[in-house]
Amino acid sequence: MVNKPLTAIWEITRECNMQCIHCGSAYTSGFSDKLTTNEAFTLCDHIGDLGISTITLSGGEPTTRSDWDLIALRLYVNGVIPNILSNGWFINESVARRAAMANINTIAISIDGLEETHDEIRRQGSYKRILNAFVAIKKTPVHLSVVTTINRRTIGQLPELLRILECNGVEEWLLRYGLPPDTRTLNQDPAADLSSVDAVLGFVHKYYKKTSVDLQLTGYSRHDSIIKTNAKQKGNNDALCQDNGYRASKTPVRILHNGEIPGGTLMREYAFIERSVIAIPIHEIRTDTASSPWNCPLDKSTSS
Repeated sequence: MVNKPLTAIWEITRECNMQCIHCGSAYTSGFSDKLTTNEAFTLCDHIGDLGISTITLSGGEPTTRSDWDLIALRLYVNGVIPNILSNGWFINESVARRAAMANINTIAISIDGLEETHDEIRRQGSYKRILNAFVAIKKTPVHLSVVTTINRRTIGQLPELLRILECNGVEEWLLRYGLPPDTRTLNQDPAADLSSVDAVLGFVHKYYKKTSVDLQLTGYSRHDSIIKTNAKQKGNNDALCQDNGYRASKTPVRILHNGEIPGGTLMREYAFIERSVIAIPIHEIRTDTASSPWNCPLDKSTSS
């Protein structure tokens, strides 16, 4: 049986205006082999044929690409719900309106702590620009989400950051635990720090029923058994026992800026490329049951 991917992450560019210390895809200039607008449109059509329901456009910083909203609209026309993951630097009222006109469902903005911490990790002035981006997005029908990559300094700031997100109308907050290639964080080896995992679990357990913000965990797959054990002990099954896109799942697929598909959702290195949608249309790849990336028995990015 062929396992059809339900969701996808598409890095439409690797160009970025930041060089975040924990990021595995921070490049100050885009790669020359990124898909052209017409090639991207063709891929959008194939994604629609495949039946993928939702897709997140990311990067790099997706809004550095001038046609990001045209790509999103083409996906929407093909019956795919488009979302965007952004660092928020360029999002003003004009960009928010473009997102709404492109029928983008959710804009997720990365924020990694309170102002001093966040700006140290990402870029000076970034935190204030994000708060302005929140205001701009809330003037549109687009849903507002936040993604936080956890580090040791961020953990103690989570309650105050939650209050700020509540005040700004953030609907969902994904707490992302750093995994390779995200090992250059303030927490030198975040994937190995079990005390940090427990601290985040404690925070979610304390607040997830008391806040209007939907708290979610992602990127915790290497400690999945510990998380589920702790969650069940705390009676927090709904929030903590959900499967997520970073598990060894057969449903998500990652598409790189040039149309290549790596063997795992976290892999970006060329050594792990398995297929190219330029050479083989994505709706044909799914029929290759032996080697389709989403039919692999284990996501290589999370295997030990």
